[in-house]
Amino acid sequence: MHCHRIAFSIASALLLLTPRVMAKSPHTAQQFFERGNLRYSKSDFQGAVDDYTQAIELATRLDKSREDSLASGLRGDVDPSRNRQEGIRAIDPAIAPAYGNRALSRYRLGDLSGALADSEQAIALNPRVAQSYVDRAIVWHVMGNHEKALADLDRALVLQPGSADAHNNRGNILREEGRYREAIEDFNRAIEASPGVAEEYYNRGITESESGDFRGALQDFEKHIEMRPELAGGYLGRGIVLFKLANLDGALKDLNHAIKLSPGLTNAYADRGLVYLLTGKEGEAKQDFATAIAMDPRIKDDLQKHIVKAQALLARRGIPGVPTAVQDIIP
Repeated sequence: MHCHRIAFSIASALLLLTPRVMAKSPHTAQQFFERGNLRYSKSDFQGAVDDYTQAIELATRLDKSREDSLASGLRGDVDPSRNRQEGIRAIDPAIAPAYGNRALSRYRLGDLSGALADSEQAIALNPRVAQSYVDRAIVWHVMGNHEKALADLDRALVLQPGSADAHNNRGNILREEGRYREAIEDFNRAIEASPGVAEEYYNRGITESESGDFRGALQDFEKHIEMRPELAGGYLGRGIVLFKLANLDGALKDLNHAIKLSPGLTNAYADRGLVYLLTGKEGEAKQDFATAIAMDPRIKDDLQKHIVKAQALLARRGIPGVPTAVQDIIP
């Protein structure tokens, strides 16, 4: 799940979730489930959906003996409701995680309505699993319903106090709402629970950058780079903070590296264009802005606003801005 933002903020990274292990189930259903997990791990999300669907269909069928018992009950030999309930209890442990994992796969495919329906089914089958509420919260978040997402994350933390996943995702939503102090508290708790997860330092760095704690942001982005030097996000985040501190040489170096690691990173081109513009390299700036807008035309209006803000920022710091009219810079 990722939205694109430019200049003075960084796109949220939503947490990469791992399929859970299914409880004991009919052998063929278990095989489909395990192959679904393997396909998910290889980013074959449609294949994973297909396998989880097969697992659900197989696990949901009552076995022959239960069907016979149920038939006997319908003839009056035994209580049919008791047999039906026993059958349901027998398959619930198998299909609940299959629904949950199919929800994750559908989410990765952009099928939000399908992901939401599967998440709700997983919760209905087993309402005591904290991760299921985290999964559904992610879908609510992407659908723009922060209220329901926060309610699900609160519920997850009741079921599993200290859950790093729940704190991390709740922190992202609180940051988007401008509730920076609460967001940082959540990221602190996520880091305490799982200090080896680089994403949590990255998310706290975003929040610190947006709230004006540039020193804290630099420390967190540097920690992210130390832990995951192959990822572009830490360099992009640090580059933006250095830009805010008017360290344009340092910002350019980090943004160049971010683009080298991830050539499709729209934000990095937009931000590097600002650096070029404010160092007098208008041709390079226009090229980067054109690249960013070609990747995501929705950023054009925001980019125009950020150019004006960037010029004002540099003027306040006593660094000459660029007099060129915005409409002459943006393609």
